[in-house]
Amino acid sequence: MNTSPALSVASGVLGVALRTVVLTVASYGLIWLIDAVAPTADANIGAGLMAFAAVMGVTFFWAIWDACRNRWWVSAIVWACTAALFAVVSNVVTNWTDGERALTDLVTFRPDLDFFMAALVIAPAVVGIPLGIWRRPFARAPRLTT
Repeated sequence: MNTSPALSVASGVLGVALRTVVLTVASYGLIWLIDAVAPTADANIGAGLMAFAAVMGVTFFWAIWDACRNRWWVSAIVWACTAALFAVVSNVVTNWTDGERALTDLVTFRPDLDFFMAALVIAPAVVGIPLGIWRRPFARAPRLTT
């Protein structure tokens, strides 16, 4: 099936946006849920670590699924763009939850946080994409009957 390049780009942009929203909701939603269930007066390190694990797990399995369906370079571009956008969005959400409300404060570049959040997406995608490519022939193989 031939599709127009504009349609392919639009679906890629929507795919990046969807992945970013899912990762953001998974990570910050999990932190909110853990804080609501077991509130502490101190910093809740466990909630943050579980959110990091959730981001990495969702990315890993979604990258495998993407690589089974798409060419490897399409999956790589989508996940690289998702990592960059997720780093920016997580920076804005973190600044918002810290009490910053001015636009210039919300979009402040924080290299330590931005690169770390991007790495949480890139690392599992780099592992998941080759696994999805490797799994592709098995996913399309006919079922054997006994």
